[in-house]
Amino acid sequence: MQNIGQSTILDLVIATPPPKEQNEIVAVLVIETNRLSDLTDEAQRAISLLTERRTALISAAVTGQIDVRDLASRGDAEHAEEQAFSVFPLRASAPPREPVQQVPG
Repeated sequence: MQNIGQSTILDLVIATPPPKEQNEIVAVLVIETNRLSDLTDEAQRAISLLTERRTALISAAVTGQIDVRDLASRGDAEHAEEQAFSVFPLRASAPPREPVQQVPG
């Protein structure tokens, strides 16, 4: 197999969009990156809240603040959750963060 020399690579022509179009591409990427970051933050808050709910429900069942024996046989898990959360109210989730937009100019 033959190697490609540096002079061959330096002679290659590479197509690039004009600077204005490059800036527009960067602007779109920044907006989309911020959107995806916000969605990730929202998913993390949901995971945290669900973990907190699960812990509260288990704690309420273990300490006897809710009776899950009858509920388990009836399949009434939603009622058990309502009982648990009336005993252990959840904290408010954090407000969404402000997106940071950096557009090179």
